[in-house]
Amino acid sequence: MERVEPSFGYYYYPEDNKVEAMDKISHYGLFSTFTLLLSTITLIHRDYKVLPEVFDLSKAMMKFKTDKSQDLYKTLFKIDKTIEIPKISAVGPDPQHTLYSEERVKGLYPYVKRFFGLSDELVDIKNNLLKKYNLLDKDFISVIYRGSDQFTDRGGFISVNCSAYEKLARGIISEIPTQERNILIQSEEHRVLKYFGGQLGAKFIKETDIGEIGRTDAPVPNMGVDEWLKNYIAAIFIHSQSKTLITYTGNSGFWATLFRGTMNEVYQETTFSLNRELFFKKN
Repeated sequence: MERVEPSFGYYYYPEDNKVEAMDKISHYGLFSTFTLLLSTITLIHRDYKVLPEVFDLSKAMMKFKTDKSQDLYKTLFKIDKTIEIPKISAVGPDPQHTLYSEERVKGLYPYVKRFFGLSDELVDIKNNLLKKYNLLDKDFISVIYRGSDQFTDRGGFISVNCSAYEKLARGIISEIPTQERNILIQSEEHRVLKYFGGQLGAKFIKETDIGEIGRTDAPVPNMGVDEWLKNYIAAIFIHSQSKTLITYTGNSGFWATLFRGTMNEVYQETTFSLNRELFFKKN
């Protein structure tokens, strides 16, 4: 049976209109797996003028499974074939490592709505978390700071300290007359959570805590990974619904922006794109 590799990490079988994850991405990160899948879908749409119908991700996300044969894509998401995609918006395998634009985010949003709608189970989890953390009005500032992703993804990023994120959030709050807007922080680093909690009274969705972790460690819990996974995706979706989103440049931040569907009120850290001479001086 003929198969091709439209982007990276997935085979496409034109006869069956099927996408299949490859072994070489079996231990990739959570949203990096989905970023590659999104790229594959858009390139199939561009090159074959069709949208794939069948997906097999049973070989992917092995570090998040308790049952190795499970297809987590079918557990986490559902496809809505009623969502139309009016214009092809093809992207390569690394769109998360770029400066996000309104044109790109809006172009990819229909693909996200069609192929990455939360499953019924995750919708329930998301709604329960919204109630538990009093985030139903969505009038909150979301901050995503992923230190280990910054360090390990593609060999390391130049990145600002989390205090820069706190300063930006504080400045936004100062412009609000009531100054009572909630802050929701997402980070795998306890020091960051403690800092934001102390400085701004920030909330953290504790169901996404992975315990103590070093900056160079993979941000994956040692126990209960299947339940953590569902809570984490639901949490990123909640971050996407915030009034204002402050995010690093990387997969989790990219998907919070994609779920949002717009760059309106999004602040993206751009240090990755700056020349290193702006950060270091040689005498």
